[in-house]
Amino acid sequence: MKITPLPPITYVISACILSVCEMVQIFEWYVYEEFAPLNNTLEADLSLSGHPFYHLSSFLMLLSFFALLYPFVVICIHNFTASPVASMMAFLGLFIFCLFQIYLLSIQVFYMQMGLSWFLIQTNGPGVHEHGVVEHLRYQELRMSLYFPLIFSQLIASVILAFTIKVKAKTDMLLKYAFGINALYLAWYLIKMYRSLFYFGDFYSGIYSPVTIIVYFLLLVWFIVNSRKPEQPFDMKHRTT
Repeated sequence: MKITPLPPITYVISACILSVCEMVQIFEWYVYEEFAPLNNTLEADLSLSGHPFYHLSSFLMLLSFFALLYPFVVICIHNFTASPVASMMAFLGLFIFCLFQIYLLSIQVFYMQMGLSWFLIQTNGPGVHEHGVVEHLRYQELRMSLYFPLIFSQLIASVILAFTIKVKAKTDMLLKYAFGINALYLAWYLIKMYRSLFYFGDFYSGIYSPVTIIVYFLLLVWFIVNSRKPEQPFDMKHRTT
């Protein structure tokens, strides 16, 4: 049975989405580098959560994870003809990753940065600031507890795609490199977070955005290249898992 390939417009749309997500990631990197807190106390972090650039950065990141589902779907469909089961598992992992990111960023934007910040500004009295610190600490604990399924699901998806993507052209190696780099970074982060390798702390704080920007760029180039060349129909008789 012949499978009809994806039309070029799907790659064009994916390239446009990744271009925007790339700019959003660069903007977030700028915000967190330019307006970094002077110390690592909860009070300092909480005071910055009311900054308008932090609001804008977090809101744009929230929207970007909705948008990223589209190029992720395209990649998994592109790989589906060669590795159907692996592609479905990979998309499930990427979907879980985006879902948790949307959940955490929604709390961060609409409760921590908007609701709680407004409450602290408008309310005076004993214990108000302490209440803000406690709520901020609760959010940080929630985020830490959800980071394992969030990161592990993306790690599994990245490993699956890095190993199962069929190389039909040299440019397909861009996908393997992108998901391979992402998998290595995520594995390192899990080790750092759950084995308390605190000596990597300062280094980690500066590499998340660069790694993500590199991964997005490799995916973007791949989408641009594939939008300019028609795919050949694939015979499902020669598929692999």
